[in-house]
Amino acid sequence: MRSKQITWKSSAAISTLTILVGSSSCANLFFHFRNASVATISVATIQPLRSVQGNLTWVYALAISPDGRLLASGSYDKKIKIWDLPSNTLLYTLEGHGNAVVSLAISPDSKLLASGSWDNRIKLWNLETGQLLRTLDGHTDDVEAVAISPNGLYRYPR
Repeated sequence: MRSKQITWKSSAAISTLTILVGSSSCANLFFHFRNASVATISVATIQPLRSVQGNLTWVYALAISPDGRLLASGSYDKKIKIWDLPSNTLLYTLEGHGNAVVSLAISPDSKLLASGSWDNRIKLWNLETGQLLRTLDGHTDDVEAVAISPNGLYRYPR
């Protein structure tokens, strides 16, 4: 599965739309709302499939693992929530950023999460244990985008 994230500035309640395209002809839309909830909507039926709540404030970032099993949400409360989508269960709450978490990326093997924050830092997390692996300092401004290469060897920013 692959995902595409589209972000726009709007006065509407939805701040980001993530489209998860699977092997079937059906796509799922992941919305994260300013009321701190995340919803999944089936494009085929336009019916809500599920909603998860756990963040205390606005959700700014979403990432979906390539295998479609994990959903990560980052929010203004400085926390990252990791959800198991098949069971709709919260697996981990990752803490460590000093400001809002605004960007997330999951590695192709679904084992690593990169998070970027308004605290000018990138953090790398082990998705199998929820443990912080490394903090990358040195940015002089907000880290609003992170990415991991398709082969998993390179991360942006490095």
